[in-house]
Parts: sequence; structure tokens; C-alpha cells
Amino acid sequence: MIYMKYEEMLKMEGEERDKGRKTLGWLIFILGRVCILNKGNDIIDSICLLIAVITLVFGGLNDQAAAVRNFLCAKLQIKTAAPILQLESLLTKMLVHAADKEVALGSSLGKEEMELLTKKVSARYQQRLELDEIDERMFVLDEAKITTPLKFTPFVRQPTPHKSPHPPKSNGEGKEFKKQVRRVLTYETPATAKDSAARRPANKPKTPPRNSCAANKMPTATPVTRAVQMSNWLGKHLASNLAELDILLGKDVVELRQLVLEKLTGSLSKEPSAMEKAKQRVDEVNSFYLNVIKELVIKREESFGRENVARILKNQEFHKAVLATSIETVLFIHNSMAICLEEILELCKLQVLEFWKLIKAFIEFDSTMPSALKLHFQQVEVKILTSLVWRSNSHFLSRLQSKLTLEQGLALTPPAESLVNTSLHLYLDSPSAYDLFVQRILHITSSKIVALAKALAVFDAATKEKVWELMKYCLSAETELFVDRHMDQIVVCAFYAVGKLLGKKFTFNFIILRYVELYSYASETISSLFFQIKTADDKAEDIICLLYTSP
Repeated sequence: MIYMKYEEMLKMEGEERDKGRKTLGWLIFILGRVCILNKGNDIIDSICLLIAVITLVFGGLNDQAAAVRNFLCAKLQIKTAAPILQLESLLTKMLVHAADKEVALGSSLGKEEMELLTKKVSARYQQRLELDEIDERMFVLDEAKITTPLKFTPFVRQPTPHKSPHPPKSNGEGKEFKKQVRRVLTYETPATAKDSAARRPANKPKTPPRNSCAANKMPTATPVTRAVQMSNWLGKHLASNLAELDILLGKDVVELRQLVLEKLTGSLSKEPSAMEKAKQRVDEVNSFYLNVIKELVIKREESFGRENVARILKNQEFHKAVLATSIETVLFIHNSMAICLEEILELCKLQVLEFWKLIKAFIEFDSTMPSALKLHFQQVEVKILTSLVWRSNSHFLSRLQSKLTLEQGLALTPPAESLVNTSLHLYLDSPSAYDLFVQRILHITSSKIVALAKALAVFDAATKEKVWELMKYCLSAETELFVDRHMDQIVVCAFYAVGKLLGKKFTFNFIILRYVELYSYASETISSLFFQIKTADDKAEDIICLLYTSP
């Protein structure tokens, strides 16, 4: 993905034809990502590093480095060039260390010097390459490409070796031997690629769209454009000069925030090299937290009521939820996997219900919030309702069991796409929060049944209603089945049990196969859901044991 963006940026500058500099630029980039970014996977950092590399390698040709830098920043919506200038300085020092001398990448760099520098940068990258890492030089260097092995052409007699100690100088055997060696995939060679392209029939031009607006349709967002969009949105919401808010929030809230941020710094800086990056992320969390408090609560004082605002601002659980949401937002935007959601909740000493209360209000506090971030928090809500709330250490389980009764069951209909109507009023009225949370669990259960029934080609209402009744019974009367388990496990077992009773030819393998096609989870997730399930005696069993050992 990054290499494709690299080629796209070179086309913007019209420098894609200079193959030597293109190769050198990519090698400098991948070495810089190892030495400067510490093999980080932050897309924004990688894009800034790409701009710095292109500015150094191509901007010096016509002494237009500043013009190239500003042009690329404008195209990719990078608002400030300060980090790129810093990266250019670090790249220059890195090249001096790699080449053991001062390096000038302008027009004075000759072809031989460029080839020598390319070899040195490539060798330095190879030294830092781990055995289990992908060699990214394969995009530009033929010797680093992954190709199929050479094999003898089948059913062809091999030439017999010459018995004389001095083989003949030219008898054609060497050429015949070479002809018998072929690649398994012959289209990998440039010659066959040209031949195949020449033999390929020309496609007819597509019919122009009837709708004039269709031709001007916006292109699909790429991971890079999404990352830049989210980064710019975050930069817009980083508070500045909001220190006066600390006076309004009070001493207890300020101390709570400082304590959480100190723990976050320790969690993000497990290695000494990551300390600077951790401090930067913590500063962003602190600034984003203050801005969310201002936009979400203080600016709504007239519509929400001064007394209600004062009550919410004194609620420490609310501030913990805003802190947890801010941490999750900043880490998601920077594509950081340093800590997961469960660790964030533990860091803030926050229960999942208190975190869930804020999700709807947070998604709606800014209408310009990127859709990728909204979708992420909707997925977080599903994770809470199907998994996190059923942990044995959840304080909500006992209250939840009393709320879940057969009389509170909903009709088996697909739930609305948006979250249920929740707002900051939930921090003023706890009973309504419990009721809404239970209703949302029933909605999620209903949607799981409807989706899996469609995947299994179960269209009769009787079967779906039986599964729905069984799930409602398990939720209300056998809540212990869900403890330390995932809701999807119970749904799969319910389909299997109802299928057996109604004479359906459902097997676990068939149901799990359709489930995998429906949700496209990773193999590790599927294994933990259906083949490594925790039992009452703390053993890992498969889903069949869950069905037959349940009361």
C-alpha cells in the first residue's frame, strides 16, 4: 500500500521515469522507517517520511525542495511541514552514517555515485532486517523479489555430461541445457509479459454512464486518505489554551486525569526508544480530552441546564469514560496497537457500562467526525455487548440477570443501524441506563439470529422464532452460560439445537463455515470462539463440549 502511494506521489511530481532515483528513494524510505520510525506502522508518519524522502531525492535536482514539499503537503492535506523538515534532517544524518561520508542528493550526484549509495543503503537495510520480516526491497530490486524456483522442463531428456576432462568449446549442449530450464510461472519474465500483452485481445470501450453525475463520482477512500482525514480531524480537536478548564473541573478531576495519563505513559513507553512518541500521544490525549469536555458539556449549558452540567462535571465516572474514549480515539487514529480496549478500561478503573453510556453522545458531538472512526466505535459497542459485559469480573452481571426476563423480550426484527437513543442524561438517571443497556443486548441478539439465519438459508419464521425463544430463555434463566463466553457461541449452539429438534441437517462445521463467511474474522479469533472455549473447570474445549456439558 505504501509503495503504491510512493509511485502515485512520484507521478504527481512527474519523476516516475527516473528509475535510479526511484529505487534509491524507496530504499532510503524503508531504511528510514526502520532507523527513524522504529518500524512503526503509523500511516501518517509513513506519509510524512515519504514526502521527506521525495523532497530530498527529487527536490534537489532543480533546487526546488521547498516547492516539492509544499506541493505534496497540499495534495495529501498535510497541514504543517514542520515534522517533514525534521525528518529531512534525520534522513540526512542517516545517509551520512550509511555512506560513511557527506551525501549530496542534488543534480551533482552522478550515476556511479548513485549506484554505490544504493548498494550501501540496501546493505544497511539488510543488516537491520529480521528473519521473520518481509524484505520490502522486492518492489525495486530484482534480486530481492520472491519468485518461483527454477526447475527442469518435464519429459525432456537431459544432456549427458561430456566424458572428456576438457569439454568441447561449442557444441550447442550448453544452449540446449539452458532451454530445458524454465520457471514454473513463465509470465514472471519480462519477455513473456510483453508477448502475453500483445496476444491479449483489446477490450471494447465501456458505455459512458447515462447519468452525468456518475462520471464525476468521488473516488473510493483509500487507507492513506482515511488516515490523513482522521489525523486532520484530530488536529482540529486538539485543545489550545484550555488550562482555565482545570479550574472549572476541580482539583479531584485534575488529579484523576493526571493519574490516568501517568499510567498511560508507562503503558506506551515499555521501551526507552518509545518514550518520546509516548509523551506525544499522551499530550494529544490530554488535549483531546479537554476539547471533548468543552464541546460535549460546557457548550451545551443553555440547552442542558446549568445544574445538570454541574452534576455531570462532578461525576468522576463520566470523566473516566471521556478519558478512555480519548485514549481509544488517539490510538485508533494513529493505528497503534500498544494497548487494547480492555487494558484501557483497567487503566481508567472504568466499568464497561459507564464506557458504553458515552458512546452515542461521543459519536454525535461533532457532525464532521470521520465515518471510519464512527464505525470503529460502533464495533466497540458490539464487542462490549457480546463479550466484555459477560466477563466474570463485571459488576453488572447480577443487575443484568434481574433485568433480563422473558416479559422484556423484543420481537424478532433486525435492529436499527444506529445505536439506541442515549445521551448525557444517562449519567443523571442510572435506572434508565440499565434498561437501555438490556434493550440493546436484546437488539444485538436479534440481529445475530437474523444474520446467521440468512447465511444458513433458513427462511421459515418458525425456526428463527424457536432460536429467538431459546436465546431469550438462556439470557433470563441461564445467564451463567454467558459468563466468560462470547454471545456468538451461544447463538451457534442455539441454531444447532433447534435444527436437531426440527429435523434440520445442521452440523457444527456447516454453521461455523457460514459464520466465518458472514463475519470474516481472523483464524485466531475463530479458534478462540469455537475451538478453545473455557469450561467450568478452566479447561479449553471445543464448541461441542459447550453444548453437551451445559445444564
